[in-house]
Order: sequence, then structure tokens, then C-alpha cells
Amino acid sequence: MNPDKQILGVVAVSLAAAFPPGAVAQSFTGFGDSITYGIQSNWGEGYITVYSFYNGFEMPNVLIYNEGNPSETSAQGLVRFPDSLAATNPSHVL
Repeated sequence: MNPDKQILGVVAVSLAAAFPPGAVAQSFTGFGDSITYGIQSNWGEGYITVYSFYNGFEMPNVLIYNEGNPSETSAQGLVRFPDSLAATNPSHVL
């Protein structure tokens, strides 16, 4: 198994324990560049997609948004960040 998937699996299981079924819905926004978006990953292997997959089984009451933007610079991300947070209103940012 890919080491990144193993790490995400551990994170997903840890979060599942922290937010048991029936807990108040949580939302996570993955914010970043092409790595967050999933560029240069096999389909379904970007970290937000993998994280969503694990959490869909462990925590169906969790929403995960992928706010990755390929080819974005840090300066551009800083400009986009407030609007991204306003649009997704996450309880956590990845």
C-alpha cells in the first residue's frame, strides 16, 4: 500500500474516533495548489480524494471540499483564501 494512503487511513480512523456517528456534522476544506487538487496523481489518489474516500466510510456526516487550484502561487492563494473559506465555511482546514 502507498505510504500516503496508510497515513491518511490512520488520520481517518483517528478522526472517526473523535467524531462518532451521530456527532454534529463537521466540514473540512483542503486548500492549496496542484497537489491538493490531485494533479500528477492517478485518478482518485489526490490526498483530498483519498481522505474523502476513507471518511465516506468512517464518517458519513463529514463534508470534505477540495479547494486545490493547479498552478497557483502562494501569493495568489493568499488572495483566494478568504473567499474559499466564505464559500465552504469549514470547521477545519487541511
